[in-house]
Amino acid sequence: MGGFDILFDRDISHACLQEAISQVMNIAVSRVILIEDVAAYPTREESDCVCIVRRAGGQFFLHAAIDYEEKFWAGSSADCVVRLASFLQCNCLISDESVNPYRMIHVSRAGALRAVFVDVVALDQRGEYNVDASSAG
Repeated sequence: MGGFDILFDRDISHACLQEAISQVMNIAVSRVILIEDVAAYPTREESDCVCIVRRAGGQFFLHAAIDYEEKFWAGSSADCVVRLASFLQCNCLISDESVNPYRMIHVSRAGALRAVFVDVVALDQRGEYNVDASSAG
């Protein structure tokens, strides 16, 4: 299984997110399952991709943890997020895969990637994902 986490800067319905994942990863829409609670996690027989959706706070308030069968996506998670951002016309944040939990990659709806830092206080004290103004350049 492959997977990654993504934060969106706009509200996206489950149906719209399901369709976007289906189109970008070339998985039948019926095999993309969105859940809000890990207790509802489906079996592999039921799905090829599971997306656990929850609300976060701040500028990037919709969090999705996407797990998928690797045969459906061989590229990097960043490549997949670029396509999702374009399809959904939104900006996203993803991990830069460093040890620093406050450094992330901002993916614009146009597909541009840039390193940013999230506001430490907002994240640690309120669970909000806001791009630190000093790194927003």
